[in-house]
Amino acid sequence: MNEDDREAMKTAEEARQEFNRRNYDVTGTFDPLHPTLMGIGIGTNADVVTQRFGEPTEKYLLPDEKEDAAVYSYPGFTIGIRDKKVLFVEVSTRSVSPGLNGLRLGDAKDDAIAKLGKPASETEFVVSYIADGAVLKLDLEPETNKIHSIKLFPEE
Repeated sequence: MNEDDREAMKTAEEARQEFNRRNYDVTGTFDPLHPTLMGIGIGTNADVVTQRFGEPTEKYLLPDEKEDAAVYSYPGFTIGIRDKKVLFVEVSTRSVSPGLNGLRLGDAKDDAIAKLGKPASETEFVVSYIADGAVLKLDLEPETNKIHSIKLFPEE
């Protein structure tokens, strides 16, 4: 093993340790009257995001937006920011607990309803919770009835 390989392994191990130290899992209880995802609600100040999760692993601008909006990317989730306020939150992996009473990506629709309560709307494709100016949307795979996407965004 050469010096570059050792340095790469050290950097990867440091990143894993940082991930474990940050503990992105959210254990708070879901409140359907004030929906959050990853413990973050729509309109939360961007400083709260970086205080809670640290600096993002990547930041980029959303293309084709009328107003500038940045995306803060963390391992397993992203948070959209516009004018220093949270615009959306999206979970992309089962490996983090997003603060939905233990619900995670890949769980069944019936588990979602049991853990989060009666939704505002429910189809074979989507389960939605709407309150406090926000929509928590669970997209479903209709053949398996499993959650394949979890997003929180402003109510239109």
